[in-house]
This record gives sequence, structure tokens and C-alpha cells, in this order.
Amino acid sequence: MKHSRPEPTYDALQSWMFISVIGFMVLGLLASVVTSRFAERRRQIRADWPEVRGTPIDTRIVLESRRNGPFQMYVGQCLVEYTVAGRRYTVWAGGGYMDPERKFVAERMVVCPVSHSADADAHGASTTP
Repeated sequence: MKHSRPEPTYDALQSWMFISVIGFMVLGLLASVVTSRFAERRRQIRADWPEVRGTPIDTRIVLESRRNGPFQMYVGQCLVEYTVAGRRYTVWAGGGYMDPERKFVAERMVVCPVSHSADADAHGASTTP
């Protein structure tokens, strides 16, 4: 009497699902590594960038249309003046206030909340000469 082994079963769908799951995990890991490298590079660039003092000299309120919807928002901005290597520059920096009502932003932008160029950079402005 000959004993026969049961034949292994093969399910193509499960194999492709396994390969897909492994593939997505590898892609996620790769994206994580690439993203962290870019973040580290940006951090190094910022660390080497000189910091200068700026002086807020004006404010304004800008009506901004949002790309992700039909809403319009009023945005407070500050004009910051700074000097690098003896040359004077100005930049409009985000004041940190955004609202659909102009009055709300206007009440808070009487005085510029940005105190120096490092704050201007943090609020979305570049201090590149």
C-alpha cells in the first residue's frame, strides 16, 4: 500500500496579495527614508543661514482665495525691514492671523506680531537677500 502525500495547494490571489503588501511596505519605508533625508538637508541649510534682526514697519490685510475650496480668507501680513552686509531689505511676512472676517484680522494687526526676521521666517516669509 502506497501512501500518497496531499498535493500542496496554490492560491494565486493570496500570493499576489502577499507580494502587494510587501511591495507597499517597501515603498513606505523608501518614502520615509527619502523624506527624512530631505528634512535633514533643509535643517542643515537653515542652521547655516545667518539670523538678523528685523524691524516691523507696516501691516496690511490681504484677501486670499483658498485653492482647496470656495472660501476666501483675510490674511494679516507685516512688512519687516532688515539689513544684511550693509544692504537694506524688506519682506512681507505672515502675521499669524487668518479669518473670513476682515474686521477680526484688522483688530489683531494694529501692531505687527512679528518681532524679528527669524519670526518672519517662521510665519512663512523668506529673508533671502
